[in-house]
Amino acid sequence: METRKNLDGSIKTLFDYSPQNQNYIIINDILRWEQKNNNVPLLDRKQAKKVYNLIGKHFGSWKHCSINSISHRRKQPFLKRYPLDRVRKCWIGKDYRKNYERLLHDISHHIEFYRTGSDNHSSSQAKLEKEILEWVIENDWFREKIKHPEPKPKPVKIKLTKIEINEAKISKLEAKIEQQEKQVKRLMESIWSNKTTKKRLINLVHKQKREQ
Repeated sequence: METRKNLDGSIKTLFDYSPQNQNYIIINDILRWEQKNNNVPLLDRKQAKKVYNLIGKHFGSWKHCSINSISHRRKQPFLKRYPLDRVRKCWIGKDYRKNYERLLHDISHHIEFYRTGSDNHSSSQAKLEKEILEWVIENDWFREKIKHPEPKPKPVKIKLTKIEINEAKISKLEAKIEQQEKQVKRLMESIWSNKTTKKRLINLVHKQKREQ
């Protein structure tokens, strides 16, 4: 990023911004370049959790914490002190801006809070986010450490001709008629059985009356 044009038409260079905003601009530019040229893989829920834990393990040492934010009697690493309880929807979106970018931004705030006790936007938080991004890029977006499912091939829709459509309807009707004929056959057999039983019972009643 050499220059940036504002809404009012004025031109600013990177050094016209504060150190905090400089880091944010650099981060956004790096992410855009990576997405365009390095094909950043999108994360699903399980992968986002793995990435979060990898970053938290690497950057979440109590040795980086200030005295105000951590007691030296409980020197716990970041992941043990603040385990991930849920994966945010914006970490697993279909757009990289609602995927890796949001995950890196959020975890930088979480680690900054762990280190200093403050999770506000600040120069140290922006610097940490930039460090995390550079480390993730060095590890090639963890392609080797997390499995990315192969994209499923889209099913090819074959348009049927009118003849094929009618033939398919005929096949369905034939199957339906066959099923109905079986039902009719079972019904006729049941009727015949009931008539036979009825006739036998009538004869039995007549015989019993004669014997009286």
